[in-house]
Amino acid sequence: MLTLHFFSYSLEATFGASKLLLIYFGSLIGGDLFSLYIHRNDGDYSSVGASGAISGVVFADIVLFLGIEIGFLLLTVSIPSWLNGLYFVLISIYGIKSQCDNIGHEAHLGEGLVGLFIALIIEPDSITVNTLPILFILIPSLVFIYFIITKPEFLLVDNLFQKQ
Repeated sequence: MLTLHFFSYSLEATFGASKLLLIYFGSLIGGDLFSLYIHRNDGDYSSVGASGAISGVVFADIVLFLGIEIGFLLLTVSIPSWLNGLYFVLISIYGIKSQCDNIGHEAHLGEGLVGLFIALIIEPDSITVNTLPILFILIPSLVFIYFIITKPEFLLVDNLFQKQ
């Protein structure tokens, strides 16, 4: 909730509450549909929570506000937001592939990307200003999604972290 508070403030102040809610709920629905697509053959799958929608708000901030940095609590170190977004994408891809925990990585990735696309629809000029950060996030994500769609067996891996 702290992340939602910090990242939604700039979105609401700049674009208003209605566009913030559009990003939030659009991310929530789009990411859940992506998650359901990945688990379409898993009848026992369930997903709850809104953490992925917060990912959509974070990714929208990365796209819309050039040069923001993300700091860490109690540390004086901060990193560019796009680097955090790239790290988030890579961790999500690893989490989807390994399935070693009970976290909805596919929902987080899907909802983050939907938030990114909604932000680009709201403010199309940001693609020219923020091109490299957007590409750093989109390229690995879209390549991974391409493999999921064209080669579904790509998701089938032996999980080294789970007891057999």
